[in-house]
Amino acid sequence: TFITVDLISNGAFEGGFIFPGINAFLSSYSRGQKLPKTWQAPLSLQVQTPHTTQEAITEALKVYLHTTLSYFLEKYSKRSIIVTGGTGEFISHEFSLENYYPHLIHESLFHLNFCK
Repeated sequence: TFITVDLISNGAFEGGFIFPGINAFLSSYSRGQKLPKTWQAPLSLQVQTPHTTQEAITEALKVYLHTTLSYFLEKYSKRSIIVTGGTGEFISHEFSLENYYPHLIHESLFHLNFCK
């Protein structure tokens, strides 16, 4: 779906970003120019020069993820970064981020509901 990045400091929400996730990015190609629908998510963000349409789409995804997330991590590096969700494991591994919680939202809702 999407990659959301929320900024929180001093206990307050500052704002945030919503980026197309891997599936949203890849599925966009089949809408515009009717390019082949591809679901090949990258195993790493190491970019190689593409030679086929499939490779060009996958390598573009790597560039998109790397540049977008590198920009964010550099600009907001002073904050504690917490990664969640399905793509979060991949992102936290690629950028060596320690705070990965795959089900943080669900765990937080459970905590709010049952641990009052």
